[in-house]
Amino acid sequence: MRAAAFTSRSTGDEVKVVALFEELEPGAAITAASIGLFDEKNTLKKQWTAQAADLARHPVMAALTAAPGTYRMRVAAVDASGRAGTADYELEAQVPRADPLKLSALVLGTQQQGTGFMPRLEFTAEPIAIGLLEIYGVPSGKTVTVDLDVTTSIEGSSIATAQTTVSPGSAEDMRVAFGAFSIAGLAPGDYLMRAVVNLDGKPVGKVVRTLRKS
Repeated sequence: MRAAAFTSRSTGDEVKVVALFEELEPGAAITAASIGLFDEKNTLKKQWTAQAADLARHPVMAALTAAPGTYRMRVAAVDASGRAGTADYELEAQVPRADPLKLSALVLGTQQQGTGFMPRLEFTAEPIAIGLLEIYGVPSGKTVTVDLDVTTSIEGSSIATAQTTVSPGSAEDMRVAFGAFSIAGLAPGDYLMRAVVNLDGKPVGKVVRTLRKS
């Protein structure tokens, strides 16, 4: 089983944590699952239990909130044959600063005809990979642009770039950036998708996420 978590802004003082997980073996459908967030003292702080509708998604998606801090996220699951497994993921629950802005984690996914954005933990035969980023605290009258590319290292040269659209979000100070890459010809391996956020043309922040193609 593989798992990952992504952070974004929530209400109040907490951070929204979106967890994704999936089985590694094709056809081994997950029939029961739960998630626990453990703090640095190994104290369980948050818990989530899957409902049947949650398990119909692939990967499975869970939404929690947590106070800012460092956590170990543990996913426990059982498949249709009764086999049980766990996966741990180290998580820094925060919304990174890109003064004067704040940024969500960069979420990777794909899109197929007739569907919306679908997150992915690993890419196989998908023709495109999409990067999705939320940006908060945008001052009135300011323009946000995002440079999105794929590279082999954080400071490496681009091997692909995307035309990125930045649209209004669900709040007045929020923007959503969205860009897609063709990955059909990309050799199997690990890459980085990199998003550089600019405010009125000046770079103010950068986020990256591993893009794995098998």
